[in-house]
Amino acid sequence: MGQNKVLFKRMLPPYAPPDYFLIIARHDETGHLEIGDAGWKSDDTLLLSFSEFREQQEAMLLMAKYSWIRGGLGTFFLEPQCQMPWAAALRLGCSA
Repeated sequence: MGQNKVLFKRMLPPYAPPDYFLIIARHDETGHLEIGDAGWKSDDTLLLSFSEFREQQEAMLLMAKYSWIRGGLGTFFLEPQCQMPWAAALRLGCSA
């Protein structure tokens, strides 16, 4: 019926760290994502939804902490916040 649905198993107690975080990755933040190519995401990253129009992309992902995606701007890791383990953000990794 043209709808995406996500089923959650249970509600976590307040301030509990989740198993996965819901992340929106946009082209202007990560660069171009090569969806379908080997090595564009870690095995514990789940692609829920993807849209692309012209050069603009948006992906909805479920990501475990410290999992990663690789975009045109580099590799981004999901880093939980120390003081708030129920919150996390994508951080651009350092190149060696």
